Amino acid sequence: MIKAGDKVTIKPDFQDAGDSAFDWIAVDDEGNGRVSIKPTNTGLAFPPVNVVRVDMLEPARGYATEFPDFPAEAMPPIPEGFGDASWRNDLCPCFQHEGSGVVLWVDYPKGMQEDDGSARFNVVRCTMVDPVGGWQYCGDVVELLASDDWEEVARALPTFTGQQLEKEKCEDEFTRETVDGLTDGMALPVAMRVARFRLGQATIDDARAMLAEEEASANPCPDLMARLVEIIGKGAQ
Repeated sequence: MIKAGDKVTIKPDFQDAGDSAFDWIAVDDEGNGRVSIKPTNTGLAFPPVNVVRVDMLEPARGYATEFPDFPAEAMPPIPEGFGDASWRNDLCPCFQHEGSGVVLWVDYPKGMQEDDGSARFNVVRCTMVDPVGGWQYCGDVVELLASDDWEEVARALPTFTGQQLEKEKCEDEFTRETVDGLTDGMALPVAMRVARFRLGQATIDDARAMLAEEEASANPCPDLMARLVEIIGKGAQ
């Protein structure tokens, strides 16, 4: 019995309605091998079609299927929010945090690595590109942490995926509001020069330095904005 949500493969004559034979899930069972279907990435449903097979019986892709020789006991407890994005053509398993662009790479234990000189755990921020032509890759990579110490990595991950994101967002908004307020919306880089001139010795760099001082604060914006007002006042004197 095919259930709603089952991943299905359909007859070839209907595959041109989607990217591939494996992009469909069942909406409901019409009986006799016919189901209503929809692509996995949209909510648009199609009329009943003949089903070739149900693919949910195949193992879900993950590090255990992509890297069957990876020792299960060597895999640390992956934090909540990280989905298994492992792909067999990579060097080791990886886990992607939804929404933050943070990717955690977990290499094989020492002695099983292709390069024993590299760190076992690597954390980057990047744009993960789904497998195309048998390959997946990270674009716009920013390296965040490389370590052999899982406890160090586990402590750092919340910063990279949570608080750090809020701080970066706050910093961007803070800088934008600062420039806009001091330059009447003039285009950069002229706006930055004008902002520096109007602030006197208190530049945008000073504002960013203040943000660094608030490292432990989960929401630095209110304090920073208050201090900026004070600095602007001094710069205008």
